[in-house]
Amino acid sequence: MTKVNMRRDATLWILLALSLWPAFARAGGAVARVGRDAEAYVTVPARWRAAEWSRLALTAGSVGGVMFVDQWVRRRVLAERTEAARDLARLLKGFGEPLGVGGGLAASVYLGGWLTGDPDTRETGFRMLEAGVFSLAAASVLKVVVGRSRPERGEGAATFRPLRGGLGGDRSSFPSGHTTFAFAVAAVAAERVPGAGWVAYPLAALVGWSRLHDDEHWASDVAAGAVLGAATGWWVAHREEGMAPAVTPWLAPRGAGLAWHGTFR
Repeated sequence: MTKVNMRRDATLWILLALSLWPAFARAGGAVARVGRDAEAYVTVPARWRAAEWSRLALTAGSVGGVMFVDQWVRRRVLAERTEAARDLARLLKGFGEPLGVGGGLAASVYLGGWLTGDPDTRETGFRMLEAGVFSLAAASVLKVVVGRSRPERGEGAATFRPLRGGLGGDRSSFPSGHTTFAFAVAAVAAERVPGAGWVAYPLAALVGWSRLHDDEHWASDVAAGAVLGAATGWWVAHREEGMAPAVTPWLAPRGAGLAWHGTFR
């Protein structure tokens, strides 16, 4: 390779790196933002007041009430299973998977906004992905802590092994991860896209139905997943982005100077 070609190739690599630098910078900023948002999500309960704790207690009580009809719902759903319902359940399940149709849709919204230069669409996709990840992380912790047996294990709806649950095992029934993810993404879409809730929420509910149809979860598992996912999605959708720190000049009757300011949430 001649020196001319080496200089030419080096110049091309430098130009390519410079052209891609904004994308790398945005990616780095996105990672930092996810870290800040994750910290805020984990510490949210520490900032709750009596009203928030009351709502949590009411919600927990409602999910607990659903447990009384878990066996009845299971019998009814299993009695209505057909070949067509099985195919539909298999299709709907993908909408509750981060590496399936659901995650693909959220990623497509983000990439679509990025490619078209639409910041609102890109932001919606980003928040859909973030809500899905956060909600699944919370659901995974609950699965391990609660350790509830799945219906197909045949131990009944009231069998729990606290701190002995696993991810994807026979004792990871509560809550439904697919339902959690689906409702988290649906909540962001409903809050940020006018009219999207009329499609997103029914679709998320059908994901929950698919988990009942496949005998993977109890009705209360699905209810808990729906609440957790919707609450996480709503929180992510309404979380304000921190403003970048800035330096601005200021004037006053007795002086002037520069002011450093920023908003962090």
